[in-house]
Amino acid sequence: MAMSRTVNTWSQRLWIALTFIAVASPVPAQEKILSGPQPGEKLPPLKVRIVLGDKAGKEVDILADAKDKPTFLVFMNQWNEEVAELMRVITLYAEQQKKPQLASAVVWLTPDPIDLIPKLERARPHMPRNTPVGVSLDGLEGPGAYGLNRHVQMTILVADRDGVTSNFALVQPSVKGDTVAVLSELAKIIGSKPPVLAELLAAREQQLVTARIELLLDVSASDEQVQQRAKLLESFVASRPDAKRQLGQVSSEIVTSGRFNDRPTAIGYLRKWAKDYEDNR
Repeated sequence: MAMSRTVNTWSQRLWIALTFIAVASPVPAQEKILSGPQPGEKLPPLKVRIVLGDKAGKEVDILADAKDKPTFLVFMNQWNEEVAELMRVITLYAEQQKKPQLASAVVWLTPDPIDLIPKLERARPHMPRNTPVGVSLDGLEGPGAYGLNRHVQMTILVADRDGVTSNFALVQPSVKGDTVAVLSELAKIIGSKPPVLAELLAAREQQLVTARIELLLDVSASDEQVQQRAKLLESFVASRPDAKRQLGQVSSEIVTSGRFNDRPTAIGYLRKWAKDYEDNR
């Protein structure tokens, strides 16, 4: 019995000691995920093939004319709806600032540029409107000098006069979680007002309405396709007041212009929306 009590006593002391160590020892901090040049570092040259934009089809260094300008670079490693939507929201904000000195671009990283390029061309309606979209020709990790991490879904760089001011390496990008943080850093270097998420999302909804109307008016679309796209658009605006307002306004402008009367099915929907959503304008 004495031996048993001794063993139990030592077991209890050992358990107490281990518990104290576990509580008292600091938990190792999670290692920061790095991708791309860090704040304070210079931006290396960035040669890509432009897929969408004024220089489509050309291989260019997209930083060649950005030496003395604020710069906004979005590197895309993966495509899913949340990643794509964050890309669209943040590039839309940059486009709306109307700052000619701001140089921005979206660069896709891929092991197979030949396969990706036609896919991006087909996805034109879902891409930024006034931001160059290109493909790196240096594989899944992009140019070696950039040190991009292929295990993150997006790398976003904000720079001023060739020097990185902010770096966002996003493993699981989120519109609600990352938009304001990213754009607040961009706003600082271009002297714009801080972004407000509700305003950004409203602007994105309005852009979506305009893009979907363009698809509706596509001269190559069959009547069946027009009807399907119209139903999707009506469903999209149903619970979105800003989008509904935009649909009524754009529909009225197009109907009044008389430009697309050769597309009766599409114009029929636009006349209906101009009337139905008149009170929302």
